[in-house]
Amino acid sequence: MDQNKIAAAQTTASTPKTMPSFFSLVKAAVEHYKRVWKTMVKLECLGGAAAVGAYILVIAAAFLTALAADAIKPTTIVTLFECILIVTGGSGILYVISWFSAAAIIVLRDKQDSLTIREATRRAKPYVLGYLGLSVLSILIIFAGSLLFIIPGIIFTIWFMFWEYAFIVDGVKGFAVLKKSREYVRGSFWEVFVLTALGGMAVFFINIFLEILNYIPPLNIASMVISIVIWPLYQIYFYLMYENLKKIKMGETMVASSSGSDNKKLAVGLAAAGLVASLIIIAIAVYYGPQIQEQFKQQVDEYNAQHEPQQSLPQLH
Repeated sequence: MDQNKIAAAQTTASTPKTMPSFFSLVKAAVEHYKRVWKTMVKLECLGGAAAVGAYILVIAAAFLTALAADAIKPTTIVTLFECILIVTGGSGILYVISWFSAAAIIVLRDKQDSLTIREATRRAKPYVLGYLGLSVLSILIIFAGSLLFIIPGIIFTIWFMFWEYAFIVDGVKGFAVLKKSREYVRGSFWEVFVLTALGGMAVFFINIFLEILNYIPPLNIASMVISIVIWPLYQIYFYLMYENLKKIKMGETMVASSSGSDNKKLAVGLAAAGLVASLIIIAIAVYYGPQIQEQFKQQVDEYNAQHEPQQSLPQLH
């Protein structure tokens, strides 16, 4: 009995009570980055190349559809087909991004410096569809919160930002990942908010620097390379934030503030609201798409007519 109490006391003593400072977290992220940066950068490059390839296929198909639009009188049908094509192609792109994003988390989770790209993607494959579905769910919920003004959107973003780690690292399934993420944040909301804001500000200033490099022809390629190399550090930063939250919660019981069914109903309601809002936007785009295209074409024709070089008539003497 005494030994159990001593072990519990030691566990409690070794468990951090607060989140680390921004600079401590960045330092730890840099140390972790040194061990896995090659694999992370390769995953980012391969995932980006695959997503760009899928995007090019979608654009090419949409371009061919636009060329055939003149031969098809019902323009609304063409616009609807383009929307279906974009949704289908977009789903393929999201699938690829989800696969490589899950693989990156696998690399961070398993902490194996020698983990190859093939092995990481193989281990990530069972998580891809679930990752994709939960990504859409979390985006819809955050979007629904944003419709209620900016503050609910920020709150939902902080609450649910660790769902992917709860899904892949903790093995939580379905709507429970959102509940798990919120429980990690509970009690540390403002610390997570500040660390997230500081991380975002750091990325903002880095992007400004990279944008400046883009205007210098010899350095614009260096800007792209720096962006690719730095991005995994940002991912590691948030993963370590999750790990620290998990350590803080080690000595606590993960008790939800409401029942699981209530949380599920809330998540479904918010996701449904976000889905309805998205469908309304798509319907408006389909309905007004032909008119917008026609107006844009008229404006382009008027612009070209105004700026065409006028040939002067020969003067008669």
